[in-house]
Amino acid sequence: MSVRIVAVSDTHGRHNSLKIPDGDILIHAGDITAYRTETNLMDFNEFLGCLPHAYKIVIAGNHDFGIESDPQGSAKILSNCIYLQDNGCEVYGIHFYGSPWQPWFLDLAFNLQRGEEIRAKWELIPENTHVLITHGPPYGQGDRTD
Repeated sequence: MSVRIVAVSDTHGRHNSLKIPDGDILIHAGDITAYRTETNLMDFNEFLGCLPHAYKIVIAGNHDFGIESDPQGSAKILSNCIYLQDNGCEVYGIHFYGSPWQPWFLDLAFNLQRGEEIRAKWELIPENTHVLITHGPPYGQGDRTD
């Protein structure tokens, strides 16, 4: 069986202007909003509900302050997707794991200090993960801002 995965991120509230390709699974890797609001999140959820993908998997990013401040409430608003924050799901036999955390940058959302603080989050990732969804880049691949 083949599965077509479509991945996007950093839509910053402009999701309605996108032309999302068809697929089986849509992944949104964070920065849903442009800094805040529950209204933006509700609009994004409505947008997701109109897409044809059988599954939508979403994590937050460093501009998603509203999600950081109320992850459970935000997850309830995001009813048209699987919202992952330091947890995983299995779809079509594929193990996904989502983590919004990234090394500290400009005092934005979901920032942690390099070293022990962020390592504790990475150590939560299960060994059987097939697809890791993060908002930040992999270690050593454009992950420095200095």
